[in-house]
Amino acid sequence: MTTAPPPGPPRSRRAAPRRAPAALFTPSPTSSARPEAPPLPPVRRTPLVVSGVPAAALTAYVWSAHGAKPGVLLLLGLGLGLALFHSRFGFTSAWRRLVAVGNGSGLRAHALLLGTTATLFALVIGTGTGLFGSQPAPSAGPIGVGLFAGSALFAIGMQLGGACASGTLFAVGSGQTSIVLTLGGFVAGATLAAWQFELW
Repeated sequence: MTTAPPPGPPRSRRAAPRRAPAALFTPSPTSSARPEAPPLPPVRRTPLVVSGVPAAALTAYVWSAHGAKPGVLLLLGLGLGLALFHSRFGFTSAWRRLVAVGNGSGLRAHALLLGTTATLFALVIGTGTGLFGSQPAPSAGPIGVGLFAGSALFAIGMQLGGACASGTLFAVGSGQTSIVLTLGGFVAGATLAAWQFELW
């Protein structure tokens, strides 16, 4: 017959370690870990020169022939195209990454963009500060069936075409010929919408 060992002193329960409070800028659960980026290749100077020299010449011509306003608008368009191309910024890809891999970094960038734009627009319209003698004013229109139908058609076409308006423009500008069909759809849809403007 075996005897049970004498009871020893009660074991002290260890307190569960407290979790550190989440940092303010900690990524949300919808953001998956980013993969390590491969090393960047060396800068190809020939395409940079081939694209930079005509852009500078075109800007100088527009500025001298048509004034400062078209020249500034051209510089703004060139800068936006360069930024969109290098950042691969697009509305379609952000939603696709959220649904496919749970990465919400693109949507957070969209929220930051919309918040900054809304703030700047409120300041510009509220103070009445415009460039080149313009007077900024808010523009509003009625919300009807055409707006909801157009939004649904745009969302479907954006997913089928593989890019939104900004993504289509920088993709075509970078030489991707596969997206030219989407650009043609954008042009046709914008022309049809302008023809039936009162419907929208």
